Amino acid sequence: MAHQLINGLRILSLALAVQLVSLAKAHAQYAYVTHPDALVDQGVTVAVLPANPLRAFVYCTIASPRKGDALAPSVVTMGNATSGVLVYFPDRPAKPWANSGEVWVSSDQVALISCTELVDRRKASRTSAAPSPDKQNPM
Repeated sequence: MAHQLINGLRILSLALAVQLVSLAKAHAQYAYVTHPDALVDQGVTVAVLPANPLRAFVYCTIASPRKGDALAPSVVTMGNATSGVLVYFPDRPAKPWANSGEVWVSSDQVALISCTELVDRRKASRTSAAPSPDKQNPM
């Protein structure tokens, strides 16, 4: 009876260890990349991030002016020609936008925008490991 209990605990410990290792690997597959200080002029749409095929999603916040300031923007959006989301001040939850294309931001007032994107490291390592088609064999 005690022998079965010990074996059961060993199996449970092993299963837990495998689960923790797999969770750690899953977490390490992605990285956050922040792009601070993108200036958006009043009534102008600005490309703040280039296209990135490794991007899982991106979100932006209004960094300046602060909410409640006289010149604070009231409507800021990010997206592309077909879809997008509102951009908020840091006191509200950011709206993630799942798109790997260019990120465009427009504002009704001058604003400083900070964007953060979640990048898939697995795709990056596969891309960098592939041989470059531009390089030719010198032989």
